[in-house]
Amino acid sequence: WYGDHRGLLSFPTRRSSDRTAPTEVLFPNPVDSNINIDILLNFPSKTHYEISDISGNIIKKEPIGYLESGNQKISIDVSSLQTGMYYLKLQTDFDALTFKFIVER
Repeated sequence: WYGDHRGLLSFPTRRSSDRTAPTEVLFPNPVDSNINIDILLNFPSKTHYEISDISGNIIKKEPIGYLESGNQKISIDVSSLQTGMYYLKLQTDFDALTFKFIVER
């Protein structure tokens, strides 16, 4: 028996918007060498990222690894990128977040 109609025990839904936090932060932007991402994961997940240019060409793709649920801080080295605008896609087992950022030197 798992609970009753009074909600003494609740289970997460399968909607992807429930898997990652409604708040996420990417900074600094513009960036010179390292970009930081603060996210809140509601569930543990394998995570990776990819960086693409404005034409959609993937420039860099790497695993981040397994992240526990809760607040997570991720730092990504972008010092090898040319000056310009890029997209960073952060992918978990349940959701994906895409950020636009600028490399400026």
